[in-house]
Amino acid sequence: MKTSTGSCVAMGALLFGGTLGAAHANVVGIAGNSSSALLSLAYDFSSYQSFGAYGSPMAGSVSFSDPTYGSIAVSQFTGGGFSMQINSTAAANNQSFYVSQLFMTTDAVNVSLSGFAPVSSSNIALTLCNSDGSLGAFIFQTSDAGSFNYSGQLAATTGGQYYRFLYTSAASDATSGTLFDLSFTAVPSPGAAALIGLAGLAARRRRA
Repeated sequence: MKTSTGSCVAMGALLFGGTLGAAHANVVGIAGNSSSALLSLAYDFSSYQSFGAYGSPMAGSVSFSDPTYGSIAVSQFTGGGFSMQINSTAAANNQSFYVSQLFMTTDAVNVSLSGFAPVSSSNIALTLCNSDGSLGAFIFQTSDAGSFNYSGQLAATTGGQYYRFLYTSAASDATSGTLFDLSFTAVPSPGAAALIGLAGLAARRRRA
């Protein structure tokens, strides 16, 4: 099921207090208050203490580990992508996961996205956003529980456009595995692709 609600954020909020990250594989991450991870594994109602972590994947990994409740971690976002791993225990009682990352592409890139949502009513989405924060296009979205996979190609962003990756979900039981793995690779130039093709043809002829 697709929905445009919350798919993009306004450019003003996007850039507030943020900077552009280092580029790699033609991907430039956008730091700021709209690129963040909020992770929770448990809440102690007697002490009003939350067990989790908050931070920006642009600045480094965002992680939490506890012998009672388990561990969860979002790796640092780079031009090659990032991922989230979880290994929670049966004692975890307030598991919720929110990750939002904005980025631009200086050229076309190949994208691969895989993972799983522990519950239905999750929201895993990759969207193209316009400079005013309005939705440009859905690249991928699912709200279903279970595994998901997507691979394709992202065009270069122009005119203030940007992409947004969003992962929101929760869990009620002990959970382990890769919640998501988002990766980027550069698209070979036509000349490089032709050379690769010629090299493969030459190898086949030598074997013949």
